[in-house]
Amino acid sequence: MNDSTFSPEKKHLPEPPTEPGKFLDNPGLTTKIWENVGRLTATALCIIAASGTLAAESRARLSSNPDCANPSADASREEQLSAMRCLIRYANLKRSITAGTSLTRSAQRKSYDVVGCSFSHYACEKTSTTYINPKFQRKGENLAWGVGESGTAHSIYNAWIHSKSHRKNIVDPLWDRFGVAVIKSGEKNIWTAHFGEFKIKDK
Repeated sequence: MNDSTFSPEKKHLPEPPTEPGKFLDNPGLTTKIWENVGRLTATALCIIAASGTLAAESRARLSSNPDCANPSADASREEQLSAMRCLIRYANLKRSITAGTSLTRSAQRKSYDVVGCSFSHYACEKTSTTYINPKFQRKGENLAWGVGESGTAHSIYNAWIHSKSHRKNIVDPLWDRFGVAVIKSGEKNIWTAHFGEFKIKDK
């Protein structure tokens, strides 16, 4: 099934304000999974925290991939996105997961709402169904922001990998597609990753 067939409504995305709304005082991240019945299966986090649930060597394996570029804070937006896509594909246990057009666009829309309203899974009082195509029976979302080197693809990815709930989203082999977006708001890089599992087809 080709995710690129979904064409969400096109609308102008305004430039993010210089001063974003209700951000934390320090770089942060948060994660969530929605089932098709709306049941929450992952706990939201708002701080960067290391998790002891993986052995140190396992976290180290996921934290670096020599095949993925490691762009600096001065790199272009596309270089950052390309690195993040590479890192997620490497870590996901399905191995065949691909970036999809609709989830990339939904991640971008969510990033703009995070800037305009709040650092929250319910930014602007919207739910996952506002952003993610209903063809996905299960949906996941990771959010993060950072400044300078703490806001690069590798820094954000490593923060996610060292957090149990965020890592669970990244490595989940049931996802069929994912999409990532990053936008700047002042000095902050706002990252969103969306994940989706297709609905089971009737036999």
